Amino acid sequence: MDSSEVRVSGLGERFRDLRLLGMPRSSSVLIPYVVCSVGIVLPTIEVRFEHLKADAKVHIGTRGLPTILNSVTNIFEGAANALRILPSRKQTMPILNDISGIIKPMRMTLLLGPPGSGKTTLLLALAGRLGNDLKALKLQSHDKFLFYLQVSGNVTYNGHGMDDFVPQRTAAYVGQHDLHIGEMTVWETLAFSARCQGVGYFYGMMHELRNQNNIHCQILTNLFIGLPIIVVDIRTRGEILVGSARALFMDEISNGLNTSTTFQIISSLRQAIHILGVTAVISLLQPAPETYNLFDEIILLSDGQIVYHGPREDVLDFFKSMGFRCPERKGVANFLQEVTSKKDQKQYWAHNNQPYRYISVKEFSESFRLFHVGQAMANEIVVPYDKSMNHPSALAASKYDVSTKELLKANMDREILLMKRNSFF
Repeated sequence: MDSSEVRVSGLGERFRDLRLLGMPRSSSVLIPYVVCSVGIVLPTIEVRFEHLKADAKVHIGTRGLPTILNSVTNIFEGAANALRILPSRKQTMPILNDISGIIKPMRMTLLLGPPGSGKTTLLLALAGRLGNDLKALKLQSHDKFLFYLQVSGNVTYNGHGMDDFVPQRTAAYVGQHDLHIGEMTVWETLAFSARCQGVGYFYGMMHELRNQNNIHCQILTNLFIGLPIIVVDIRTRGEILVGSARALFMDEISNGLNTSTTFQIISSLRQAIHILGVTAVISLLQPAPETYNLFDEIILLSDGQIVYHGPREDVLDFFKSMGFRCPERKGVANFLQEVTSKKDQKQYWAHNNQPYRYISVKEFSESFRLFHVGQAMANEIVVPYDKSMNHPSALAASKYDVSTKELLKANMDREILLMKRNSFF
């Protein structure tokens, strides 16, 4: 889409005229206000996961360490297993243990949990990266060891199964590692990503707004075009925002970033999620208190079980009902990740007149089901999603939004650019 199709000039003048029009000046309130006034319905996605289980076949103990001896042994043992000479010595380790929940649109969800709690596997399952059938596949861990993952359960988008749409275009998964070409600038990276992903539902919405000749439509058009530039902070997060994905799943995106940068990125993502009606789950290891307070929902995962899944405002009340209290000078996120640990749990015990006893993760999980937030979640997930509420543009039906010719041209332009950057003359 070029400037001849939709005018993008005069944005500053539009903002100066907001007070005269009696409109809110905050962009997080302005765009929903104008959207309602022009009668446009933004596509949203509600993600549900029911009875999700994942078991991995792995080596336990020192046998699972990434050493040269173990690597060589794995090669010969794998060949012997294939020839049925030796039985497999791998043991089954549960990663996700029959978990269920609902991810709401326009709500930014924080996924917390200690390392090894199953956060990455959950995000991959929600993003549709574990296959449409959710049965068995081979994954590669960070230490380059291959392991088999047995997955079962049901993940739906607006009541539709993974076979009813293309999850790779509907949802975007951001891993823990950045893979970018160093010779390309941030703007060039984002432009290439946009050319490959296409504009999606935004193109039709822009033309619909263009055909409605009033001041609200002109303001909304300018704001929607400028929004991806406003919310982009770094390349990995920006690449998914320039596309048409309506569900975002981000895994440990704060790795290597300081507290201030993480806060700015999450704040920008929060703005985009609330304005555009995006569904988002973001995993962070140890977010600062100011970053933690930006989230709307909390999912606390430990040992593959959901300890809490609900509004951020109610999480401390749940643990208070279990006899644990977060100290005033303690970050809530750190408290949540330590209170389920056998090593750190005792220091948060609040009943001084009662002897402390260790509360296991299983007891926390069972108690949450009886908590009013857990009961509300269970009652809601029993009711099937009304498919008639699904927006026609919410779920991608085609694998590509751009023609093969355009994809080839975008890649050729990028290669020519890299050849010029790496030339000796």
